[in-house]
Amino acid sequence: MSEFATMLAVGLLVLVVGAVGKALSLSIAKAVINAWVWTYTTRLPPEVRDSRRHEIESDLWEQEDEACEAGHPDEVTAVRFLLRFVRGMPSDTLWRFEQVHFNYRNLNFNQVDYRWLHAVSPLLMLVAIVALVAVLVPGLGVEQEGVYRWISLGPLPPVQPTGFVKLALII
Repeated sequence: MSEFATMLAVGLLVLVVGAVGKALSLSIAKAVINAWVWTYTTRLPPEVRDSRRHEIESDLWEQEDEACEAGHPDEVTAVRFLLRFVRGMPSDTLWRFEQVHFNYRNLNFNQVDYRWLHAVSPLLMLVAIVALVAVLVPGLGVEQEGVYRWISLGPLPPVQPTGFVKLALII
């Protein structure tokens, strides 16, 4: 679903930028973003839906205000809005999924059987160690500021394995 949504957003972005061209207005960019927010928050409980819509609206206002203070033209701000919108669609989709499928307020952790974590913990540690070593493998490890800390996964953004190692150590 998120791949489809991302492809749809990129197509919409191309159409909007192509149709409006250099005079891309900020109001069109905000309208596209608000339409997406209204779409993925539809049929959620009113307090969750309204909170998310207000959060995004506030974020847009803050970004617009910062761009105005920095003296950026509206066209540049509009393109930045739309690019951030496309990059954020997978996160929005995940957020929606979490809201629909997980009700954290009513989750009782005393009822969760987490003994299975004990069984998989050696495997998690093995994967963590392999990830730490993979940083040193030429072609996988990415050097930044003279240090290898990241793993390159092709077209995906590089990942830092230490976050996974921390989780594996906790488990």
